[in-house]
Amino acid sequence: MGAGFVYVPLATIAFGTLASQFRNEGTAVFNLLRNVGSSVGIFGRGDAVHAQYANHACNARRARHAYSEVLRSQMPSALARTTVLAVLDGALNAQAAMIAYDNDFKADDGAHARHHALILMLRPAKTPPGAPAVGVE
Repeated sequence: MGAGFVYVPLATIAFGTLASQFRNEGTAVFNLLRNVGSSVGIFGRGDAVHAQYANHACNARRARHAYSEVLRSQMPSALARTTVLAVLDGALNAQAAMIAYDNDFKADDGAHARHHALILMLRPAKTPPGAPAVGVE
């Protein structure tokens, strides 16, 4: 969804300022850079989510082991079964994934706020009097 908000105005600006004899090559370069940029962005976000997930899951497992005496005293017969431990581990993994995605969306919100501030700074290009507008032939 975010790419649609970025690439349409970007394509309008890029091709509106490009002379018509360069539009074929410009289209190829624009699409190449768009695909490479999207791939790098997807990789970066996936890597960040995975790193945060691993961090939270590791912290949750450490806390579970640090308080294992408390867990054993609270439910000694339940912890003897491996299914209970597997359910507990699954719940910790689900919570770690939720925290990782939540942190990723918070970082995304911060990036959007900075981009909106930059958009407010955009101004149309000034052309000297009598000069043709850029891209007009």
